Amino acid sequence: MEAGDLVLFHQNNSYVGIGRIEITFEDDAQWASTTFWKDAPSKHIYTISNFASLSIPKRHINRLFDYSENYNPQGLMRIGERRITAGVDAIEHAIKVFEEKY
Repeated sequence: MEAGDLVLFHQNNSYVGIGRIEITFEDDAQWASTTFWKDAPSKHIYTISNFASLSIPKRHINRLFDYSENYNPQGLMRIGERRITAGVDAIEHAIKVFEEKY
């Protein structure tokens, strides 16, 4: 992932947050994971900017990217290029507008 990439956070059958990748770095010594995440292995660190909380059932976001209603994202992953039919700014805007109306 790179600076400016859009990220969505999924938990318990809902999308619960949206933001943008800000700074990325490799933590070869794994200081962050041992200090903050109870030794969960994490060499690649991403900071998030423009974070906003959401509460959107997964079926709505899944539909946006042409996944089945029951699809569950697993871990950190990138949406396939063929599933993206608009620019990142337009996708972010659509999700935030949906959140306001939902």
